[in-house]
Amino acid sequence: MTATARWPALPGRDEAAVPRMRWRAMVWILLAAAGAVHGWAGRMEMTPDGIAYLDLADAFLRGDWAMAFNRLWSPLYPALLAAALAIAGPLGASEFPAVHLTNFVIFLGALAAFEFLLGQL
Repeated sequence: MTATARWPALPGRDEAAVPRMRWRAMVWILLAAAGAVHGWAGRMEMTPDGIAYLDLADAFLRGDWAMAFNRLWSPLYPALLAAALAIAGPLGASEFPAVHLTNFVIFLGALAAFEFLLGQL
């Protein structure tokens, strides 16, 4: 498959590419808006599992590797949370919205990965 068959250089050349690109953009906007509304609605709420992941993120920030790496919890998500919290600085009451923003970014990455998967099929 050539590069022009999947991603035309000029959308006007391939008449079928324009509706596909519009459809893809509409789906992305709809799904991103749904994820943003979901995150905004629960921005001040956290489940007990979310609190446990925040504790693990704090362990990453402290350098407490014995707590950060254990057999029960995955270390990747707390590491991402720790990076987000380190970038945002001391948050206090804004910690939960920062976690939801991080989850939204992860959601957009998962959407991009899913679109890549569908493109490969």
